[in-house]
Amino acid sequence: MPYFRDSEIGWIWTTLIAGIITLFFTFFNDFLEKKKARSKVR
Repeated sequence: MPYFRDSEIGWIWTTLIAGIITLFFTFFNDFLEKKKARSKVR
């Protein structure tokens, strides 16, 4: 069942990439919020 195996790997890759993108955006938003907070303090 090579087709099933390929689709399974594709699903795993999609999940990994989606998770990485979500983490990246969460980190980026957190970074922007800290930057805004710092500029408000000054």
